[in-house]
Amino acid sequence: MSTFPNPDTYLNHLSPSESVQFETARNLCLAVLGATIWDILIYVPDDIRILRLGSTHVVTACFILSRLFAVTFILLAVIMHTHQVKNCGAMVIGIGIVCVLTTTCASFLFLQRLRAVYARHKWIQGAFTLLWLASSGFMSTTSFGVKSERIPGTEFCVYSGVNRYIAVAGFGVFFFDTLVFAAISYKIASSHSTLDVGVSWDTVVSGRALPRLSRAVLQGGQQYYLITICLSLPVGILIILPSTPPIYKLVLGFPLISLTASMACRVFRNMKLHDLRIENQAATFSDVQFATTLNASDTWRQPSRQSRGAHCASASPSPAVEDV
Repeated sequence: MSTFPNPDTYLNHLSPSESVQFETARNLCLAVLGATIWDILIYVPDDIRILRLGSTHVVTACFILSRLFAVTFILLAVIMHTHQVKNCGAMVIGIGIVCVLTTTCASFLFLQRLRAVYARHKWIQGAFTLLWLASSGFMSTTSFGVKSERIPGTEFCVYSGVNRYIAVAGFGVFFFDTLVFAAISYKIASSHSTLDVGVSWDTVVSGRALPRLSRAVLQGGQQYYLITICLSLPVGILIILPSTPPIYKLVLGFPLISLTASMACRVFRNMKLHDLRIENQAATFSDVQFATTLNASDTWRQPSRQSRGAHCASASPSPAVEDV
C-alpha cells in the first residue's frame, strides 16, 4: 500500500527541489518541441521550393538534416522526461549523438557562408574548416560526459551528473561562431567601403551603404550569431559552476540546439530564395527582351514589304488597272 498521501507518481520519489528542477526541464522540453515542430511546418512550402528548384548538394543535405536532427534531439529529450526508459545510459548517449549531428550540420551552413565570401582565399577556407572540425569534436563530449540514473522505485530517468569538461562544447561553438562572424563581417565591410569612409564598426553592424545581397548576408550572420552568443556562452558557464544542479546545467542546451538549427536554416533559406527570385527575374527579363526585339523586328519588316509592293505597282501596272 502506498505511503504517499497523493497518487504515487515518479515525482514523489524525488526531493522537493529535485522535483521542481525535473518539472522545469520537462516543461521547457515540451515548449521547445512545440516551437520546433511549428517552425518546421510553417516553412514547408519554401523548403519544398528550394528542393524542387535548387540544386542538390552537401549544403542542401545539411539544411534538411539539421532540421530533422533538431526535432529528433528535442523529441528524445521529451521522451526521457515523460516516459519510462529501459536503459537510461543508452538514452543519454543517443541524445548526445543527435546533439552533435545537429550542431555539426548547422555550423556547416554557417561555414559555407564564409567559404562563399572568401572564395579566392583557399588557406582561409582550410583554416576555418579545421576550426569547424575542432568545434564538432568538442561537441562530441556531450555524448559521453553526461550521466543519468533511474529515479528510485520507478522506470523514469533523471540526469545525475555532468562532467565539467563538456563545457568546451558550449565555449567551442561560441569561439567558432565568433571567428566566422567576425571574418565575414570584416570581409564584406572592407570590400564595399570606400577610401573616405573606411571600415568602421557602424558599417559592420548596420550594413550601411552595402548592396542588398551583401547586407542580407551580413544581417543574416548577425541574427545567427546573436542566438549563439545569448545561449552557448551561458550553457558553458552553467556547466563549470559546481553549485549548479545537473539538470540545470543542461536545461539551456535544449533551446540552444533547436534555435541554432532554426536560425542557420533560416539564413540559408532566405539566401536561396533570394537567388531563386533573381533567377526568375532574369528569366522574365530575357523573355520580355526577346518579345520586344521580335516585335520591333516585325514592325521594321512590315513597312519594307509595303514599300516594295508600292514600288512594284508603280513599275508595272496590275491586271486590274488594265481592265479599267
